[in-house]
Amino acid sequence: MLLLVLMCFVPSKAHAGTYQVFSCSGPNGEAVPADGWRAEGHAEHSSPVNACASGGGLYAGLNGVVAHAANAATVTWHFQVPASLKIHSYQMWRAAGVQPNTDNASPVYWMARQSNQYVGAYVVGGENCPGWQCRGLGDASKRFAPANLIGEGPLTDVRDLYLNAGCGGETGRACAAASSDVAWFRMYGAAITLQDDSDPVFGSPPAGSLLGGGALAGAHGVSFAATDVGGGLHEAVIEVDGQRAAATNLGCAPPYTAVVPCKLAVSGTVTLDTAALADGAHSVRVLVTDVSGNAAAFGPFPITTSNAPTSCAPADAANLTTRVSRRGNIGYGGRLLVRGQLAGAAAGTQVRVLSLIARAGATQKVGRTPLVTDAEGRFTYRVPAGPSRTLRFASRNAGDPLWACSKPVTVKVRAPVSLRATPRSIRAGQSVRFRGRLRGGYLPTGGKLVELQAFERGRWRSLRNVRTNRQGAFSYRYRFSFRASGVTFPVRVRVRPDAGYPWALGTSNRVRVRVR
Repeated sequence: MLLLVLMCFVPSKAHAGTYQVFSCSGPNGEAVPADGWRAEGHAEHSSPVNACASGGGLYAGLNGVVAHAANAATVTWHFQVPASLKIHSYQMWRAAGVQPNTDNASPVYWMARQSNQYVGAYVVGGENCPGWQCRGLGDASKRFAPANLIGEGPLTDVRDLYLNAGCGGETGRACAAASSDVAWFRMYGAAITLQDDSDPVFGSPPAGSLLGGGALAGAHGVSFAATDVGGGLHEAVIEVDGQRAAATNLGCAPPYTAVVPCKLAVSGTVTLDTAALADGAHSVRVLVTDVSGNAAAFGPFPITTSNAPTSCAPADAANLTTRVSRRGNIGYGGRLLVRGQLAGAAAGTQVRVLSLIARAGATQKVGRTPLVTDAEGRFTYRVPAGPSRTLRFASRNAGDPLWACSKPVTVKVRAPVSLRATPRSIRAGQSVRFRGRLRGGYLPTGGKLVELQAFERGRWRSLRNVRTNRQGAFSYRYRFSFRASGVTFPVRVRVRPDAGYPWALGTSNRVRVRVR
């Protein structure tokens, strides 16, 4: 049964204009307040009880110790939202019970929406239990039994829900006293989706260094003040080129237990780190959203970012030193760490990574995510998989146009190539099909020449140069002569570097071909 509770109380995915409020029981069955509910009506010795904190829900009933006048005695729990909101839909867990009719007077439980009248237009279907035909609804022994779940939606122009226990029938008659409450109900929990059709508004145009113009580097903020008349303000967001780039929460988070869960007036600042953007022109919007997803928008307005190093100060390499975890060429995807230190740097100082692929015509790239130093000015960089390249590490003080750069760090990566042979055992004069593939990309448009080699008489001898296709695959059939009978040949592929192929000298795995 607990699983059913958890499934039913998981908040539905809100769309713009709605949010969900929990009453008495939260999404995991925990006790929460019953905001928006109030007790109404009157009946002798009959006082509604809010027992949400102890798991007893909202209770109301006509006390059985006395008789209750027909059409006069009713006790109610009333849920109401402000005029700026509407009830879009609800799920509710309740149980109810009634005693039999007595002399033209009928104990009754009913639920109404919009107006608390015992009229068909307002009474919720299935939630009308008079004593002349009904003894109760739901299962009072299990709070979240399936029989206790009711719901409606979407609703139109509804701001009120009413749960009632009363005495109906002919005026002047009375529902007789009984050994227990004459009519009663208990609401154990509710998940009510509210509709908010009003957008927030800015009190004045946002301002801050992000709107200052010129080339921007580092972090820049936007200050704002906004108001709302619905569920309150939830988040301030900066969008860059149509994508969410920065945000700050305005003090409320789901699950919501208040009808108006967020502040109706907020001022604050949201900050964008321009170093996370590519250098150049961007289109920016500032949004303040309410709890239902409605937004006040400012912009779009243009900005230009300039965080990448463009030049280094003379003889600055002594300030920024590096060392690598291993020397020599590494295999494709091989582990390589660069450890560096920026002399005199405070903890959290940013260091940018400059990368130049070893290929004719390549342009230097700057890593989008900066490294940060520790309290000793040290940093670590794990070189990602990729081709041979030259790395430099750069940093600058705020307001300084020149960058401190490290000496170049050369990373040489062996060309990744594989080879297989079919068949692996042949008679002299027969052929073997060799197939393989260059991985890692960066292939020339016309493919790449690879060298098929066999080990013979103590050295590797060339069998054939083969060109790959544009995807890096190659295939070649080689016939072994009759003179090779009785010999087993190791065979491999060698890939040489060139100006248009940014990989170091690489060789494939060896395959052994036996000539019988």
